[in-house]
Amino acid sequence: MIINKCDLTNKKESIQKTKRQYLLGVDVGTTSIKAAVFDNTGRQISSSNVDYTLIAKGDYIELDANLYWTLFRKAMAEAVGDLDISALSIDTQCETMILTDENGNPLRNAIVWLDNRAAKQASEIEQVFGVKKVYEVTGQPEVTATWPAAKLLWIKQN
Repeated sequence: MIINKCDLTNKKESIQKTKRQYLLGVDVGTTSIKAAVFDNTGRQISSSNVDYTLIAKGDYIELDANLYWTLFRKAMAEAVGDLDISALSIDTQCETMILTDENGNPLRNAIVWLDNRAAKQASEIEQVFGVKKVYEVTGQPEVTATWPAAKLLWIKQN
């Protein structure tokens, strides 16, 4: 029996088209991490939801930065099991800030996007640059305490 290269290529493409692929989506939300696995037709295969509680003291809202990674791995393991994942998509909270050292180790708790401790610093930034300039440079219509720049200025000053 003679098999030409074209026949092998077509069979390989046919096998690849029928091979089930698994896609993992992860949402790192404000109070939980959700992970879900879908097949290449969009059917949900499995999911996991791992909740956590923020540390809230007045305008300060934080979370142990290492907890994000620990719970991310837990949610992934629960959702994925022994499936072979072909692609990963991650969605995270907007302006939660984790400061790290040169090795990627957190220097302090994460300052969660809801945190409003930097209201004074937001006002300082607005006074120095003006709302118009801030908008032109960043596209942000206002300077708020939840902004990373305001939070970084707060850290510098405190």
